[in-house]
Amino acid sequence: MSYWEKKIQLLGSRIILGLEKDINELGLSRKIDITYCALVKRVRVLEKMGVISTEKIGRQRIISITEKGLNVQQHLRGIRGCLS
Repeated sequence: MSYWEKKIQLLGSRIILGLEKDINELGLSRKIDITYCALVKRVRVLEKMGVISTEKIGRQRIISITEKGLNVQQHLRGIRGCLS
C-alpha cells in the first residue's frame, strides 16, 4: 500500500468519525482540522466507495453519511474504544 493510500484511509476515517449529521464541506473541514482542499479530495474518494453522499444546494455542498457509512462509523468507534 502506498503512502497516499494510507493517508487517504487515515483522513477518511477522520471524516467518517466527524460526521454526525448533514454538514457542509467547509464546516466539516474546520471540525476535523484539515484543509478544505484535502477534504474535497477525500470526500470524492469516500463518495465513490458509497460511504458518504453529497448534494449541492446553491453554492454549498452538503455531506451526508450513508447506511454503509454508518456501519463503518460504528466499527471505527468500536476499534477506538478498544484502543482507549
